[in-house]
Amino acid sequence: MEYQVQEAFFNALLSTANANGSNPIGGASGVSGNVVGITGTPAGANKNNQPYLYIKVRRGNLLQDSFNSLESQETELKKRLRVEFIGEPGVDAGGLKKEWFLLLVRKLFDPAQDLFKAPAITTDDGETSNNSIDDDNDDARYHWFATESKQPLRYYQLAGVILGLAIYNSINLDVDLPPVMYRRLLGYSYRLEDFKEVWPQYGNSLQKILDFDGTDEEFLNAFYGLNFTVSKRVPVSPGSATPPGSTPQEYRVVEEPIVFNGQNKLVTKTNRGEFVRKVVQYYLEDSVKRQFEPLKQGFFKVAGSHALTLFRPQEIEQLIRGNLLEDINIRELKKITKYKNWLAPPSVPPLNPTVGAGPPMPPGTSTVHAQIPLPQVVEWFWQIFECELSATQRQQLLMFVTGSDRIPATGVRGMVFKISCLGGGADSDRLPVAHTCFNELCLYNYSSRNKLLQKLLIAITESQGFELR
Repeated sequence: MEYQVQEAFFNALLSTANANGSNPIGGASGVSGNVVGITGTPAGANKNNQPYLYIKVRRGNLLQDSFNSLESQETELKKRLRVEFIGEPGVDAGGLKKEWFLLLVRKLFDPAQDLFKAPAITTDDGETSNNSIDDDNDDARYHWFATESKQPLRYYQLAGVILGLAIYNSINLDVDLPPVMYRRLLGYSYRLEDFKEVWPQYGNSLQKILDFDGTDEEFLNAFYGLNFTVSKRVPVSPGSATPPGSTPQEYRVVEEPIVFNGQNKLVTKTNRGEFVRKVVQYYLEDSVKRQFEPLKQGFFKVAGSHALTLFRPQEIEQLIRGNLLEDINIRELKKITKYKNWLAPPSVPPLNPTVGAGPPMPPGTSTVHAQIPLPQVVEWFWQIFECELSATQRQQLLMFVTGSDRIPATGVRGMVFKISCLGGGADSDRLPVAHTCFNELCLYNYSSRNKLLQKLLIAITESQGFELR
């Protein structure tokens, strides 16, 4: 679908959820029939009449508290989400929910949790490195399952639930899952090209095997000793004999057959196609079945219905991750922007912090409403954003304010964007602040346009983190 059609399609499907807290993917879009979850409970059935799915967590026990809270409310998953951080004041107006998603996804996909492997890091000299040591595919471009993880499988189910809830609640998740993950969720087949997207170096090596056009004898010489096995790194068991120089935390390489008696079956020019198919199947399906199945179950607990068949895999990815921003529609962004804590001139009423930019105004009038001009520093901000920042710098600014370089699948109109006043309207030499949980940019009332520009550039290029509230 073209982008405009996609946007209209996503808006139509998600509008019901935004209006009343139900989800078209879960059956509120006119899809007939009950959708049964893995516990046998019809999707959308409610055990009580509470209007929200309430999540109560402690920051120090985020993973377990989140799992317990969601597990105890399986029939409430299709309701609007409200989050409370135990022991902290505040009512969830959207910011706490976004912060919970952000922190939980970071926790789930942190390699230290031993649930998923991190994407490889490309160094300055072009080499790739990866903290994962589950197998020999250290050039992985995406998060992938930690195949030898000893973590409880319920955490993979939690990851699936979070993917579904992200769609439900129109939250973009900052996680690099490969396109083949979404293909598998929807039951699509996979190919060598899907494998290459995850492990490009290994995939290209397999392609060379398929493309070799020499004789049978030349093939055997070129790929001497290649058999139907894959190399796999497994933990050295503390209870086993430890190789010299190793520790119980280190790993050893073993050869795992991918067909019966594979260690004794040589790869030939005749059977090379079977070999490549088996390797791809091993890494994308067989070796991760234990982790993938609970993730899929968790996802379909929330998002399972016939309406899901309306989507292609790449559209599910867009709903979860959003669209990568190439350049932002500034006119649309100004329309949805809200302003907070700015003092209006004495002759006009104060700016309403809940008033958005509204429809386009005649030339020379405010983007808030015609009778109230925007503060000078805000006008400077929009001039800088539109005329002086490159597309890359706009992307950096979006990352600074929202914590993501992506926009919702429904486009800029699906975003929240706020510009707030810091320091009571006084000038300052401090940098702007971003509250990513609220998509809020906080500006001081800088004394000049050039000063604002310099402070913005420093903030978006050198900031190492974001203030979360």
